[in-house]
Amino acid sequence: MKQIYKGRIYKDLLCKCATTTTVFQFQQGIEKMKAFDPKSHERKLVDGRDQPILWFLKYIREYLMKRIVNVQQVIDMSEGPLTPTATAMFKVPWMNQCVVNMRLRTCTCRRWELTGVPCRHVVAAMYDMARNGMEVGIPEDLVHQAYWLSTWKETYKYKIEGLSCYARNPF
Repeated sequence: MKQIYKGRIYKDLLCKCATTTTVFQFQQGIEKMKAFDPKSHERKLVDGRDQPILWFLKYIREYLMKRIVNVQQVIDMSEGPLTPTATAMFKVPWMNQCVVNMRLRTCTCRRWELTGVPCRHVVAAMYDMARNGMEVGIPEDLVHQAYWLSTWKETYKYKIEGLSCYARNPF
């Protein structure tokens, strides 16, 4: 698998899939990885490879002519200002809207649960709540204790002293 899927494109797809925060985004990333084929452009030209160069160039020209006709047929059947691929993307659920539960400290984007730091949806919800007269405090109050400076100071308050015997007798 490593020999088949090498290169920057596959690594970027894998990294994007690994850093998703929702199940929907993860499934989209997996589908993109499954659809990724590094040699797909080469397979189109397999039939003409055994021919002399002029015949091969003629084969490429014919392939491109057929491809243009096929795409033009799709364009003629399409409605609206977007390509069929872009139109299909609008039919999937819009994942940019998230539900924030301040009591449970959760957001449907799941970044708050994963990192312990309120995501932008939480900050926007807090702003909206404050604008409507609710007492919400500041976003820093909702950050997990692991990120507090007092916790950091408590963790690193101990010192490790050097041993004087090693200064006199190094191994």
